[in-house]
Amino acid sequence: MDAVSAATSERLSSAAAEQGAQLTPEVAAVIGDPVRADVTEAQPVVSDSGNGQSPFFLAFLVNLSGLIGGAAIYFLVAGAAERLEAQGLRPSSTGLWTTRLLLGLVYGALVAGAESWVAFGVLGVEHEASTAQVYLFLVLATTVAASVTMLFAVAFGAAGIGISAALNVILGLVSSGGLAPLEALPPFYQAYADWLPLRSVIDGLRSLLFYDGALEAARLEGGWRDSLWFLGGRSEAAGLEDAVWMLGALLVSAAALEYLISLVRDLFVRRERPKTGKVAKAAG
Repeated sequence: MDAVSAATSERLSSAAAEQGAQLTPEVAAVIGDPVRADVTEAQPVVSDSGNGQSPFFLAFLVNLSGLIGGAAIYFLVAGAAERLEAQGLRPSSTGLWTTRLLLGLVYGALVAGAESWVAFGVLGVEHEASTAQVYLFLVLATTVAASVTMLFAVAFGAAGIGISAALNVILGLVSSGGLAPLEALPPFYQAYADWLPLRSVIDGLRSLLFYDGALEAARLEGGWRDSLWFLGGRSEAAGLEDAVWMLGALLVSAAALEYLISLVRDLFVRRERPKTGKVAKAAG
């Protein structure tokens, strides 16, 4: 700032000298230091907030917990299905996905409780909204993260977990806008951030921790439709309402897409069973 002020002062002084202008003492004082920083603290940052980064740290922990939990649930249910098949029972793909979703919800509730206790009970992280509000939001966020991971795992097998880690955790860390403003990132990361659960989690937690859980905190426009950018709304998710809508849309989309995949798989299995029966009869 001092360098900018000095350079500006030099240009103004040179221009005034070239024109032979006589400067009053007041004007000369302004020209001597024309650029000054005037900082207004819109939202005070308290000491127990990690220098204002507590929403990012909590959101990243949610994202990582969802990845680990989603992978664990996927392998747990897959192992149970294999044991049932060994006993002559074949569970449907839709049934397995329903089981995974329910386990993901239970897992989200447990992890959110543990994270809330550590953050607010042990570390004393500052939060303006109630602990119950933050807990419910963390349940939703963790369930979404786990569901997205399970979707990739069911669609691509074990490799899907690696895909989810790359897309949601590694790229998410860069594109979330938690450590640096999105405007400072390359255009690719700005566009990619619109798809990320992590970014919505950060926006929601920022509203809960610093703005008393106000639904419209830090919003740029109004209306719930703004969060559904793919229906013509804006792409910047900011505020608790936008975050809840975005996470809800991601959860519903992941569940619906996997149910569709499961129905197609069940249909192929039903078509294969009569053929298998005919082959068995012919062999007998």
